[in-house]
Order: sequence, then structure tokens, then C-alpha cells
Amino acid sequence: MKLLLISDIHLGDKARCESLKPNYSNSVDRDYLKRLEEFQSKYDVKPDKLIFPGDMTNTASASEFREFDRILEKLLTIFSIDIENCFFTIGNHDSDWQIQRLFKDGDVFEDYFDRRYDNIDKSKYLKLIAERSIRYDGAFDYFVWDDANLTVLALNSGFPEKFDDAVKAGFIDPSVLEAIESKYADILSNDQFKILLVHHHPHLYSNPMVAWKDFSAAQNADILFEFCEKYRIDTVLHGHRHIPAFKSELFESGMQVHTICCGSFSAKLDYRLQGIASNCIHVLDIEASAPSSTITEGRLLTWSFIENKGWVKSSFDRDGIEHVISFGQNLHASKIIEQLEEIDLENDQGFLRLRDFLTPDKEMTKMRWSSLKKIFQEHCDRKGWEMVGDQIEDSVILFR
Repeated sequence: MKLLLISDIHLGDKARCESLKPNYSNSVDRDYLKRLEEFQSKYDVKPDKLIFPGDMTNTASASEFREFDRILEKLLTIFSIDIENCFFTIGNHDSDWQIQRLFKDGDVFEDYFDRRYDNIDKSKYLKLIAERSIRYDGAFDYFVWDDANLTVLALNSGFPEKFDDAVKAGFIDPSVLEAIESKYADILSNDQFKILLVHHHPHLYSNPMVAWKDFSAAQNADILFEFCEKYRIDTVLHGHRHIPAFKSELFESGMQVHTICCGSFSAKLDYRLQGIASNCIHVLDIEASAPSSTITEGRLLTWSFIENKGWVKSSFDRDGIEHVISFGQNLHASKIIEQLEEIDLENDQGFLRLRDFLTPDKEMTKMRWSSLKKIFQEHCDRKGWEMVGDQIEDSVILFR
């Protein structure tokens, strides 16, 4: 199962391209969506489902949501996806703060606060997706979709936020998790692949510059991961932070949860992020559960948009994330080193190509390459061996 992840479009004035910012002229690119067609053709990307982790719009205006329908139609055509296979959560930019600014006092303000998501209904497609949720009553605090081979829980981490809050942090509402538990225990207990979709980042990631202060992470994130561990939710997807990242955590119960920060598809990034992060698009390729556990195996594939080149395979040094991140059951470094030592004793050539060592039968092949590379390099340093190459395909260990 392949999931296309497109986050933080920021359709409107904050988008980098003309085709995603109607009525604005300060565009960086003009052929952004055309380049996406070329990307699909070049890499033969054929996802089964499409997921939006929030901030589809920039100001949540009615016109932006109507324009989103046009963009979504284009995406569905490019990637041959049906609207029945689309999911989303609401970002802080998908809440209409303007309506709150009009009325600020007393009960009247509260009435208008409750209307901050009214414009979402101006998007016929988002409305269709929301109505497909098994829990839809016009509220936007959470959605639950239970498809044949995928369960998606979408939490609105910006639901209690108001436009004049001094710090606009995300928030994981315990009452929402309690409501989901009480109403959908049977769905939570099923054995199929589960995704928890939230907009604000549940981790405090490292900032690229000391001067940057991050006060917008999701508060109460610990109860989010307790919920994931309890109901064996494999993956947390989020947006909000425009620097892509992948994080894997192993809980005491043996449950492993992968958190994917999807970055931004098309927001105009701060110039200071050049060489640190790029606009990106992902495919989450879910393969199976590991043979000896219920840990999910798969790969996260990422492409970045580079001016004058279009969509290219991501590079960590340039874009903040590798092109391929494999995930599955992690092995302790000592187990990996044991297997390296065995190879050394049997090896008459004096070198080892890692592509020959990392055969499909080895569990470590589902580990992230950057983690494996660090283990290999540290062991080589201790043994006086030499390791050359950057990727699995070209890396060699010289024993003597």
C-alpha cells in the first residue's frame, strides 16, 4: 500500500508558485504543477491513497477552499487516485481567524469562534471526505475513517486555538482521545495498519539556528504516544513544521511507532533554510509486518523541489531528509557487529561490499541507512578498518 503525503500547501499568498496563489503576483515559480506531472511520469509514482496533514490553505478564506478543489482535481488526475481514497486533518491555517477578529466580546464572539471552520464546506471535496468519516456530525475536532486495509484517525490539534492567543501551540485534547476510545474501541482493536494524523508536531525537533524558538509543538504529546502504544497505531503523520523529518521510537511493550514530519509541499520557505530544507513530497510504502513481530516494515520515499531542476530525489545534506528511509524492526548495534565480525573471519578478499552484506534475508535491511552507516563507521574506527562510500550501493568496508 502506497500513501502519497502532501502537507502544508498554504494555497494563497504564502505559496511559492503562481498556480497555487490565485490573485497574487509575487510567485517564485509558474510551472509547479506541470513539473509535478513530469515527476509522476519520470518516477512512475502510483499511490493508492492521498493524505493531507493540514494547512491546505493559508488564510482559510472561502475562495482558497474553492481553489483547493481545483488543485485537488489536478492531483487526483496526475496520480490516478479516487476521492474515496483521500484523507485530511485541519491545520491552524485552515481556521478562519478573520471571522474572530470581527467579533471579540462576550457570547457573540463565542458564536463566531464556533464558525471558524465554516469555509471548509466551500470545498466540495473536503466536505465529501469529511462526510465519509464514520464520525461526522459537522464538528471538526476529529475524524475516523475505517477502510478495508487502512484505519485513519485525524485529530485537530489546533481546535482550541484563538487568534489572539499569545502562543499558538498545538494541543492534544484528552477528551477527544477518550471520546474515540469510548465510541470506536472495536476499530481501534483491529489488526490492520493504522495512522494517526495530526497537524502540529508532537516532537520538539532540533532547530537549524539558535535564534529560532519553537513554541508551536503539540502540547500533551505524551498522551498521544500512550494512545498509539495502547492501540498499536503504527505511524503518526504531521505537518506544520516545514522541515521534513523521520523519527522511530520503540516502547517498553515492544511497540514501535514511526513519526513522519511531512514538511511543506509548496510554502515559500524562509531563505535561511536554503541548504537545510526544501519543499517536498513523500510516498509512504507500507510492505508488511516483520515476521517475528507486529512491527510494520516499509519505506519512506521523498523528493524535493529544486529550482531549474524540478522534483528530484531528496538528499539529506541539501533537503534535510534522505530519499529512501527504510523502517522495520531495529536491531541492537551489537547484533549487527556480530554479523560483521563473522564476515571478516570468512573473507579472503580483505573487503566487503555492503550491498552484498545487506541481503533481503537480514532484518537489518529494514533499518534506516543513516543509522546503519553510523554503526558501521564507529565499528570500523574501533577496528582500524576503513569505510568508503555514501550510499549502500557504493559503500565498501576495507578490513586490511
